[in-house]
Amino acid sequence: FTGEASGNGWAFKLGAHYKVSDTFSVGATYHSKTDISDLEGSGTFNFMPANFKVIDFQWPETYGVGVAWQASPSWMLAADIKHLGWKNSMKDFRLAVNGMEMALPQNWKNQTVYMLGAQYMVKPGLALRFGINYADNPVPDETLNPLFPATVKSHYTFGVGWNIGGGHSMAGSIAIAPKVTATNPNMFGPGMAGTVTHSQTTLRVNYNYAF
Repeated sequence: FTGEASGNGWAFKLGAHYKVSDTFSVGATYHSKTDISDLEGSGTFNFMPANFKVIDFQWPETYGVGVAWQASPSWMLAADIKHLGWKNSMKDFRLAVNGMEMALPQNWKNQTVYMLGAQYMVKPGLALRFGINYADNPVPDETLNPLFPATVKSHYTFGVGWNIGGGHSMAGSIAIAPKVTATNPNMFGPGMAGTVTHSQTTLRVNYNYAF
């Protein structure tokens, strides 16, 4: 199975921030469920040319709240909680190949993510950042599929931010999700188990110019 598919759609995101005092602030965010057209493309299926359509594949409704505390001139601490409505967007995965539609049950659970972070100012304009987040695995063992190994539970993040001056700034970060192993007892048929192992390492470098 190989191929690419694309589509178009929309969603909206709202956010609010309130500064309770000079050292403490709260915020909230809401991201709507996406409304993306069926994803269409072509490739191969069982080594034969094929046209594909991924039907009604959406990102879930997401909302969250957070707080930030400037504990000292050098230290800022933050905590966030985010809820993802996977239950309504990942009931099944529907794929049409050359006009023949098939569905893979997913039945994902909703997911709540807990996040903690800290920033330490080494000197004015230079910040070190650390973070951790934790969430339960939203994918039931009985519907685990190698196409969607969204089973990682924890992420550890490290970053640095540098305000160069004159509106210029740079930032770099690394996010590490340790290896998680999950098993579907019937992945390849009744009594034929399959195991998925998943880990992630993400590197990012950003440059910003404010004017």
